[in-house]
Amino acid sequence: MSTLGDDLMLLSVWQGGGRLTAPNVIGVGLMGAELVRLAASGRVQITDGRITVLDAAPTGDVEADAALASLAASGRPPRARTWCSRPRRGICDAYLARLAAAGCSNGWTRPGSGSSG
Repeated sequence: MSTLGDDLMLLSVWQGGGRLTAPNVIGVGLMGAELVRLAASGRVQITDGRITVLDAAPTGDVEADAALASLAASGRPPRARTWCSRPRRGICDAYLARLAAAGCSNGWTRPGSGSSG
């Protein structure tokens, strides 16, 4: 299960004492992690700062697929900086749930969400 996004979330929660204290900042990092993962797997290409989808087929990973779908739905290839700076709704909760499903959670929460892993 370990992806860069999973590792980032795990470190963010661990450093925060079991609480995700800056979900907006972590969300940007998660978007960047997903972009790196998609680029490394040849699913997207970044040219002149814009993201072009090369292969929109499902990856088999829910979060990577959501990232790929949002990129594929863009009318014009989005700028990497802009796309990463606008985290998907629920991205932090989704990664907390992934950690919980993998048995890594210890009742972690995100402020204001009422969620616990």
